[in-house]
Amino acid sequence: MIQILFFARLREQLGQSKVQLSSDALETPTSIQTVLDYLQHQNPSWRDALSSPDLCFAIDQEQAQVTDLISQNCEVAIFPPVTGG
Repeated sequence: MIQILFFARLREQLGQSKVQLSSDALETPTSIQTVLDYLQHQNPSWRDALSSPDLCFAIDQEQAQVTDLISQNCEVAIFPPVTGG
């Protein structure tokens, strides 16, 4: 199972804070981009929010790139850029 977490405005845009993907949904290892493509295909109304070029990612609480690979039992966080001071 891969757990996908959404934060900040992205969570508001999608109307939920997380999604779990079973091993049947995707071959693993797979990339974050493949997960994004899958989610957009399954939920066409999410396409604009999930295709934003400024999204940030983390795999198991470590900063990641869209091309990074994930495997089963990972937690993937997707969030907009964070600012503050």
